[in-house]
Amino acid sequence: MPRIPTSKPQDVRSRPSVGGQININSQDAFFRSIAAASSEAGAAIEKAQIEKQGLIDSKEANEVAVFQSKKRSELQTMLTEEADVTKHESIIDGWADEIANLDLRSGVSKLAGKQLQQNHNLFIQDSRSKFIAQSTAAAVVQSREAAAVAAMTAIDGRDRNGVVAAFQGNESFSPLEQQNEIVKAIYSIRAKEETDNNKNLQVEKEGIDTSILSAENLEDIAEIREKINNDPIYAQSDLGKRYKSLLEQDLTRAEKTLVNRDESLIKTKISNEINVAQSVKD
Repeated sequence: MPRIPTSKPQDVRSRPSVGGQININSQDAFFRSIAAASSEAGAAIEKAQIEKQGLIDSKEANEVAVFQSKKRSELQTMLTEEADVTKHESIIDGWADEIANLDLRSGVSKLAGKQLQQNHNLFIQDSRSKFIAQSTAAAVVQSREAAAVAAMTAIDGRDRNGVVAAFQGNESFSPLEQQNEIVKAIYSIRAKEETDNNKNLQVEKEGIDTSILSAENLEDIAEIREKINNDPIYAQSDLGKRYKSLLEQDLTRAEKTLVNRDESLIKTKISNEINVAQSVKD
């Protein structure tokens, strides 16, 4: 009969190896070390892949930034070359449509590609806003310059209606600025008219002076005086009033001179007649 053991069976893993067999605890440690090494290797590979992907994405981001800078400069050049600012908005819109979608290289991660496109959309929006504002400001400057040229032409022509047309309703000026510019321009017209009037007064006075000096009788003086009194040029400015006063004084002196001359002639005539009569009597 088989012998029945009298002791409890023992866990073979707790007994030392017999006949060159490997201890099971050593086996577990061995496999755990292999698993750990494999895990570390996998983590290293994953890290390397992430770093490689990061380099690809970063390089693409830099190239997109260079592309955007180049395209912004091209747009600035196009707007500078187009003097008609009314065409700028269509140029800007065409530029925005042309570069709307990024052509990203293969290998860029989906997340990076999505982020780059979103940032690019913001770049286009920001650029469009800035260039539209720039063109609007340029349009205002051009409009104001054109109004100034039109106003100057009107001032030179003493054209009050032209001055009003140059500024009234021009949206480059606020309503208050429009009114102020019109007032200033009309003041300039008045100043020029006064200068013109003064020149005309000087010419007129010189002519009257000559007429007074050449007056032969009191009838000539009366005619000159009537002309001065009826000419509105002498009432349009302080200088005109002063000239009229001076001419009145000249007329009065000339009048007295003619009266004295006539009296002298009369006296001389009488004296001569008396002398002739005396000679006949003698």
